[in-house]
Amino acid sequence: MYNDIFLFIKLVDLESYSTTAKILHLQQSTITRKIQTLEEKLNVRLFHRNTHSLTLTEAGHNLYNKFKYYEQFLSNNLQAMRTLTDNDFSGIIRVALAPIVAEQLVIPQLADFNAQFPKISLHITMRATSFDLIKEGFDIALGVRKLANSDIIDEKILKKFQIKLFTTSEYGAKHKLPQFPEDLHQHKLINGAIDRQNKKFIIKNLVTQKEETIYLNSRINHDDVYLSIRLAENGDFIFGAPDCIMQERVKSGKFIEVLPDYVLKEIPCYLTQNIITQNSLTRKFAQFLSQCILE
Repeated sequence: MYNDIFLFIKLVDLESYSTTAKILHLQQSTITRKIQTLEEKLNVRLFHRNTHSLTLTEAGHNLYNKFKYYEQFLSNNLQAMRTLTDNDFSGIIRVALAPIVAEQLVIPQLADFNAQFPKISLHITMRATSFDLIKEGFDIALGVRKLANSDIIDEKILKKFQIKLFTTSEYGAKHKLPQFPEDLHQHKLINGAIDRQNKKFIIKNLVTQKEETIYLNSRINHDDVYLSIRLAENGDFIFGAPDCIMQERVKSGKFIEVLPDYVLKEIPCYLTQNIITQNSLTRKFAQFLSQCILE
């Protein structure tokens, strides 16, 4: 029966008995007989008979929607087994990366991945906002936004980044830095990566685990953490940013942490995969992305 279901799926996708027969090297009469046999086994009509086109009945739509991804799933996994046997990873992976994660943690290591797997072609798109992984044709996404729930995507949190406060070393040399959260009102703030719609925050002391409410009256509001960095480099500002993109900048001595014992919020880093297109290639790249984030 499953072979007949996959034949039905192929027939619906191609919208033609003759084209399906040509591609599958079958007689049209054979396809007609198999579809009729499938209808008899399921005791339903899959196509309307009073039309020259392939028009699905409600039962036909239901069957198609339940099984349309499985042929691709089986094909991908059979290919994955052949790839693993050959130990020769090759193919295309369509990837969506959030700039806030990719710039510091992934991009610096992409050259090494390419050198190790030269036959894997990566089609990368930078996405800072939420999107539909399936509709837009991505295999894998890495970002800080949870994507739409679906029974054909696998989503897990790799790590939680901390939003902390930073400024330039020049600012620290010119001004007395805040010693306590309540001192922040004496400084010019940029409200970007924290939450541009909110002024009230719960700030947490990482040493004592004590939380307290603070009000950040920022001078500039936006939604791009890299804009915060550029603005701070050209003016006297304190800004919030994920620790993951500031580590190297702090090590270089150009930036310093403000209130290093405090964190404004945590943001999860999601690794999302399309289960249907998942194979040895995507699993290998998912492993690479996980190592970039966790190491």
